[in-house]
Amino acid sequence: MARPRDPEVDTRIVQAARELLAEGGHYAVTVTAAAERAGVSRPTVYRRYRDTRDLLMAVLFEDLEAGWAEIRANPPATTDPLEHMARVARHFFDYYARNPVASRAMLQSALFAEAPWDEAFAAQGMGFVAWMAQQLEGCRGPGGLAPHADTGLLAQAWFGIYLTLAMAGVNGARMPPDVQEMLLRAVLGQHLRGCLA
Repeated sequence: MARPRDPEVDTRIVQAARELLAEGGHYAVTVTAAAERAGVSRPTVYRRYRDTRDLLMAVLFEDLEAGWAEIRANPPATTDPLEHMARVARHFFDYYARNPVASRAMLQSALFAEAPWDEAFAAQGMGFVAWMAQQLEGCRGPGGLAPHADTGLLAQAWFGIYLTLAMAGVNGARMPPDVQEMLLRAVLGQHLRGCLA
């Protein structure tokens, strides 16, 4: 009978890959380097991840999950729909800006994710959109969203704009979070016209 996987070892391997990514970018992360940093053998890593790309996907997925858990636990205390969407996006713009080299590598990898990560990221994204739509339901009323406003559509628009600006923040132009937030507010402000009470 095979021994059960040790979650502490899993955590060490992903953390090692995260540190390597932050220090040297995408090309610094290899199975050998992650194994050495985590203090495990290469076969131990390969029992968990097919290759370096698979390991990078795990880092990005875990980091996004942690970020969303944090914002879900402490959602913006506002019923202004634009303010709510901007604050949530800014949470992630700031995260990506803290380490643009690692963020660029992770976002690039996520864009071209293969199975099973493509389905995992799609489900994660749909969860983000559903959560935002639910949050926007709480923004209905005077000074907020009108009864006819489609919160699902607004949440989809928010997510698309957020992703575009997240990529712009870590590309060669290195758009700072203040500019990302300003543009998100401007574009979403146009989407909200006709949707307010």
